Amino acid sequence: MAADKSTRPLTALAVSRMKVGDELADTGENRGLRVTRTKGDHRYWYRFADPATGRQKALHVGYGSRMSLAEARVAFAGLKAQRRAGHVPELPEHLRKPVYLPPPDAPAAEAYTVATLVKDYLAIVEKRRSPKAAAEATRVLSRCVVDHVGATPASELTVDQCLDLAHRELDAGHEAQCGVMLRELSAAIESAMVRRRVPLDHADPAAMARRLLIRGGARLTAKRRSRFLTDPELELLLQWLPQSGFSQNQRVALRLTLETGCRTGEAIAAQWSHFDLERGIWSLPRTKTDAPRVIRLSKQTQRWASALFEIAPGKWLCPSPKTGGHIEQKTLTETMWRMRRDGELPAMDPWTPHDLRRTVRTALARLGCPRPIAEAILGHSADGIVGVYDQHSYEAEAGEWLQRWNDHLDTLRPRPSLKAVG
Repeated sequence: MAADKSTRPLTALAVSRMKVGDELADTGENRGLRVTRTKGDHRYWYRFADPATGRQKALHVGYGSRMSLAEARVAFAGLKAQRRAGHVPELPEHLRKPVYLPPPDAPAAEAYTVATLVKDYLAIVEKRRSPKAAAEATRVLSRCVVDHVGATPASELTVDQCLDLAHRELDAGHEAQCGVMLRELSAAIESAMVRRRVPLDHADPAAMARRLLIRGGARLTAKRRSRFLTDPELELLLQWLPQSGFSQNQRVALRLTLETGCRTGEAIAAQWSHFDLERGIWSLPRTKTDAPRVIRLSKQTQRWASALFEIAPGKWLCPSPKTGGHIEQKTLTETMWRMRRDGELPAMDPWTPHDLRRTVRTALARLGCPRPIAEAILGHSADGIVGVYDQHSYEAEAGEWLQRWNDHLDTLRPRPSLKAVG
């Protein structure tokens, strides 16, 4: 909002009534003193012409929460006297922004490298994020940053170096990973500034590189996918999957995703203790949206899951033979990449494990499933005002439609062949 053109001097009452975005200007002998209102506080400014260049400048005098209008005018008078004497106005020592010096135990600037910066940042990330998210941040920063510029002093990292890191990922087709790398590196630099490991006035080269790439039209996110499998493709998939190059546990994860619409990450991390197979219920205590939910299993899923539990009643539905935990989600895409390279995938357009979830949602719509129920099956939370007022879980309705969906899948499954007798 433009400054108020009133010819009357500012008053403390007028300042207190200012709204966010307002700007007022003082008059008379205090002409040049202005006050702006932001969401957090009032701010006093001295607008003046630089005696050397003649250009307009603005010097921040102080905050309204720490300085009254009368005190701001006193400070302003001193600045104006400096200007009249031909000097560039400068705040007195007690009003200047404090200069933060590195703590005594801080490493020397030349010894504080990008590798150390990343290490310090990841130590914070491990405390604040889930193990999976922390591991992904570690992987991206280690492979994409530390392996290439880890020995560079953190305060000397340049925009050119960050652009080189970005183009290495973009040239390999890793748009989303490039975006994650720049965001995480920028967050690591900001974290180092807060802890005064790098100067507070240090320009963030990762943030600058990201802005330049976006302005240049570079994509730093994954391409929006719309791939889903049609019934003929599902029929081919269901025939191929039992003999595919996927391991037994990977096939279980894919089957559970296809039959329930769950995320592949939820499928591979499923624990037997979360299942009540007699009642046909799968309880997910933790999901991507942090909202626990319950999935009512179809009779088909309940049947094969019960049989699998009789054979392998351990902790995990999809255990890893190497780690003792569950298999990793990335093994699904890695196995698909290997099979695609070796020509072992069925003859259909390329697809990913996550496309099975989109396939379920699309098929439910085709079968006539109401939208709120279909979204509840996928574990999506409603947006806007609907999400505020509609708190129904649609658990029973979702179970009914999952049964219809699995009945439809049965029509696509290969039929056992009967050998001729005689």
